[in-house]
Amino acid sequence: MGGEFYRLDIGFPPAYRNDAKLLVLGSLPGKRSIAQSQYYGHPRNLFWQILSSYIGIAADDDYCDRLQAALDTKIALWDVMASAQRPGSLDSSIERGSVQVNPIPDLIANLPQLNTVILNGSAAMRYFKQAGFDEFCSSLGVAVEHLPSTSPAHAALSYEMKAAQWQRVIDKALSQDAKRISR
Repeated sequence: MGGEFYRLDIGFPPAYRNDAKLLVLGSLPGKRSIAQSQYYGHPRNLFWQILSSYIGIAADDDYCDRLQAALDTKIALWDVMASAQRPGSLDSSIERGSVQVNPIPDLIANLPQLNTVILNGSAAMRYFKQAGFDEFCSSLGVAVEHLPSTSPAHAALSYEMKAAQWQRVIDKALSQDAKRISR
């Protein structure tokens, strides 16, 4: 029996402004997010609910308004993976040999106020580290924080527990100025 082939899932371009202080990196958008062309588009994903207190807009408001509010709050969004083959939407189903990572160092180099990168879940962390991006961030003095996934597939922690961890990191990132190390 030969290997199975799955359609290639392709992520989104980065959503950012040059004054971003915080970059949130997911793994790769799920099928529902891709179909809607929305970061964290699954209605049960907790990302927008957690972020709503920072961006001053409800989690169920119009997507374009939420995204603009995040950017205005100096929060940038992207994914570690540019593309991968994956049956379904679970990160655990990603065909490892098919992964192409995004050029995250190129984006970070264009964000002079960036002080923190949040890795949304374990798959984002794994591929980020495999690509050596953690070392790149360290060399610039940019903090990297691995936080529990906001995906509905990762329900081991309650919303309250996830939100507390996310809020601690977001509070710190948005309240401090970058102390970038010159390369």
